[in-house]
Amino acid sequence: MKYTLVLALNLVAAWMIWSGMVSVSNSFVLFLGGLSVLLSLWVCIRMKIDDDESVPLHFSWRIIPYGIYLIGEIITSNIAVAKIVLSRKPKLQRNMIVVHANQKTEIGNVVLANSVTLTPGTVSVNMHDKEILVHALDFAGAEEDLSGEMARRVSKLEGNS
Repeated sequence: MKYTLVLALNLVAAWMIWSGMVSVSNSFVLFLGGLSVLLSLWVCIRMKIDDDESVPLHFSWRIIPYGIYLIGEIITSNIAVAKIVLSRKPKLQRNMIVVHANQKTEIGNVVLANSVTLTPGTVSVNMHDKEILVHALDFAGAEEDLSGEMARRVSKLEGNS
């Protein structure tokens, strides 16, 4: 029940942000928004996907510092990739590496793989058990993934220090 309630609140907030509805002046649009939220909730409940994996309450406030860290990594990686692409003689050292994921949950592994993909210059190619196959544009980007800093921060996000 708590997952359904949090999912409903998240859907309402997302709808209000994306639709630009910050006032309740247009009742028909508000009705349609409420109807879409109810329909989405009904589908989620019927599919039995309103659980701790689809509504990760255990991330709670810890998502904010991780989001700040991830944005910093994305900016840093963008600059590094721009330097490679804009140089006269790009020093590409493309390689495939295996990053070991030590997360406790499946969603933690997915967050790690998606975070690696979000940082420019690296792409998660495959995930099997506790290993993520990553393609890196240069060895420096791969070295950051191998260092385990992102995996450590994802573990902290999960609540495992």
